[in-house]
Amino acid sequence: RRPPRSTQSRSSAASDVYKRQMGKLRNYFLKKRMQAQIEEDSSILLRRLNEDRTEIYPLAHEFFSQNTAHVEVLLQDKRIEKAYFYIPPFCKALTKETKTDFNRKASRISAKAKVTSLMKNSQILIKIIRNEYRLNIIYNKIAIIGTIVKNIQLVRDLAFVFAIIINVLILFIYLKDNQGKTKTDNIQNEKIIYSLGYALIVLSLIITVYFLAKTAPLLIQKAWAGVRKSKLNVLALLNRVLLTVYYFLSDFYVLYYMIYGLTAVLALTINPFFFGFHLFDILVLYPTLLNVIRSIWIPKKSLLLTLFLVLILDYVFSLLGYYWLSDEYNGWCPNTFMCWLTSIDKSFKADGGLGGFLGTDDNYIYGQGPDYFRFVFDNIYMLLIMIILLNIILGIIIDTFRTLREDEKRFLFDVRNICFICGFDRETLDKASASKNGFIHHIKKDHYMWNYLFYIAYLKTKEMVEFSGIESYVAALIDNEDVSWFPCHRASALKDMKAENDNQKKLDQLLTIKAEQTKLLTHSKNVLDNVKKVESKLAATAPTRATTRTERISSI
Repeated sequence: RRPPRSTQSRSSAASDVYKRQMGKLRNYFLKKRMQAQIEEDSSILLRRLNEDRTEIYPLAHEFFSQNTAHVEVLLQDKRIEKAYFYIPPFCKALTKETKTDFNRKASRISAKAKVTSLMKNSQILIKIIRNEYRLNIIYNKIAIIGTIVKNIQLVRDLAFVFAIIINVLILFIYLKDNQGKTKTDNIQNEKIIYSLGYALIVLSLIITVYFLAKTAPLLIQKAWAGVRKSKLNVLALLNRVLLTVYYFLSDFYVLYYMIYGLTAVLALTINPFFFGFHLFDILVLYPTLLNVIRSIWIPKKSLLLTLFLVLILDYVFSLLGYYWLSDEYNGWCPNTFMCWLTSIDKSFKADGGLGGFLGTDDNYIYGQGPDYFRFVFDNIYMLLIMIILLNIILGIIIDTFRTLREDEKRFLFDVRNICFICGFDRETLDKASASKNGFIHHIKKDHYMWNYLFYIAYLKTKEMVEFSGIESYVAALIDNEDVSWFPCHRASALKDMKAENDNQKKLDQLLTIKAEQTKLLTHSKNVLDNVKKVESKLAATAPTRATTRTERISSI
């Protein structure tokens, strides 16, 4: 029997409701499951990100700290702003030798003179750094060359030690035979010299090539600067070649190392005595000894003029000697020229100068005949030339050496205690900082002088359309060689210190005002107390006076 239609409709409706509820429940559970899965995946991903961040953050911090820097820029309105920038890769090739060389050549009269030197030499320094960067790329590609370059100081030391050993052997084993020819005392010692000589020539050539690789490209660029291929003819080409040769020969160190390598070759091919030149390498290994050479080279004009005066006086005395004392020259005065040469030569060799060299008579008695002339001749010659002029020459040299030594002390003090950019001293900057090393932090971070060179290089390599406002401002000043953007006698560290000092002054003024107010209040209180005492006394004496007046009236 079939159920009624109404019953079927009710059961189908209930079934639909059940299906819908089950569908909702299933969707709810699926949604919760998916949320749980997403949360689990998110927590895993977040944990992994945190782990990666923990590992990457120190690396990222190190990368940005090594490849970015900042400088303080003085704007037109005299505000100091920090300009952050990335350091161009080639700037990492700045060497210690380049820094030392610039620091010694820079003018240190004032802070402005220092930054002006940095600005004027910035292009040359950038060229040197770029050349070093290109060489470093080559060194890194060829492992052997890279190893040699890293140990170039050891190569120099070994070359100098070999030169000393060779010259010591030459000093003791070379002699002359009966025919006057130079030879060694035995073949074994000669083999030792030549063995060391071959090692020395290899080291010398390495040193020479290394130095020329650093210097020659810069000199060639300097000689050929501004040359256009379209306007290059035979005459212009010859002119540039001669200019290149001139730059090579006029550079002291280029000339020195060229002779250094040449003498090593000549020592093995001609005579080992050429190794004696290699002992002069002590002047390069120990630059402080160069002051000895500079003390003669710097006052060269004064020394040459003084020596010229010595030659003139010697010439005058030789004429007098030729005319009156030619017999006493013991045959060394056949003519005026030989007489002059003899006077110069024997003045420094004989005891008593020229007078000690000239012959004397056993019956020599002053006051008879020509003896007066000999007395005046010998003593004036000794006083003028041997004592006065020679001591003047020595005084010029010694005074210059003392000046160089004092300049060296001032230079070291300036480098160690004065900021190159702002010119403030160590004491001022240490006071402005909360830490003990405020000066060191200042010259290594805020006013690190080489960051300013890197900033100039950064602006030179960056497109103008990408400049920020500060970069456009500084780039325009750099093109005009204007140093007004350098914070001379200004520093953000001292700005903070000035603000603190101003606040302290205001606080001190407020405390002073408070103290004065306290004194005024105390004084006012004392005055009021005194007034009250007077009023109380007056109040006490007033009734007595009133009674006396009443009695007088009554009696009347």
